[in-house]
Amino acid sequence: MRLSRDGTRLLAFDNERAQTWDVRTGTPLVKQLLHKDKIQSGTFNHAGTEVATWGGDVVKVWDPATGREFFAPLQHAVPATWAEFSPDDSRLVTCGADPGFTKCQAQVWSTATGQPLGPPLKHDDGVLSASFSPDGSRIATASEDFTAIVWDALSCKQVTPALRHDHQVWTAAFSPNAKWLVTASGDKTARVWSAETGDPLTPPLQHRAPLADARFLADGHHIITSDGKGAFWKWDLPSEQRPVDDLRRLARLLSANAVVPSGEIKPSRSESLGALWHQLREQSPASFAASDEDVARWHELMAEQSELEQQWFAVAFHL
Repeated sequence: MRLSRDGTRLLAFDNERAQTWDVRTGTPLVKQLLHKDKIQSGTFNHAGTEVATWGGDVVKVWDPATGREFFAPLQHAVPATWAEFSPDDSRLVTCGADPGFTKCQAQVWSTATGQPLGPPLKHDDGVLSASFSPDGSRIATASEDFTAIVWDALSCKQVTPALRHDHQVWTAAFSPNAKWLVTASGDKTARVWSAETGDPLTPPLQHRAPLADARFLADGHHIITSDGKGAFWKWDLPSEQRPVDDLRRLARLLSANAVVPSGEIKPSRSESLGALWHQLREQSPASFAASDEDVARWHELMAEQSELEQQWFAVAFHL
């Protein structure tokens, strides 16, 4: 089921049938809309005036108040997996995947005519999801080929290099300011990237299970990840306020002096790592200490991991 953004309409689907409901009265708005195949999911546009449903190899766009289809079903060469409206509701991006290793794609469509806009956004395997940036200028696709890619939404040209994981990437979502992108993968990690350059901005955020989804919260400094089976995790993304020179020295320390500043052939060894550790610890003691809450969270995580591995002595120790 899906709610419209204003919470007044509900979209429900069962097998080949879809139905919209008035939330306030609990009554259906129109007769059921039929697909030839089982409906996988659906979504309202931002204004709540259009609904997209997908099942089998087609996506249908229809009026939730009348049940009228706006144009002929959007045909795909493989089963459709996702559809999302642009922020201004003028475009729709859809994608698809199959059980094999078919090279698949996402496609941008006009919601006025149902015609494709620009060339397809190609991957080397199935495309599992596609999403617009908040300003509608870019699209992120997530694929079974272990990558996510950011594209220009108008020209459909690739903006970033492929953002790589060690397993299928299920979702890729923009931050509220459109500068960052978070990806969720079957390799049990989420990761935050620059949506402008494709550079990784965090290390892999490790989980105990393969991930199905990751999204930014509205403040842009937290993300929620999910395994798609009812487990959720919240991650903080604090902004760094320290001077750039201090960050370079911290990078030297954490990399055991392996970081090479731009323009140098090998790293400077003007001060020992031990002296550097003491200096940075005095400047930022909080960065070198774990709170009681951090320690408790770590023990809880280790206890859960040990339970999965049936290491009962370790479970008791951490508890």
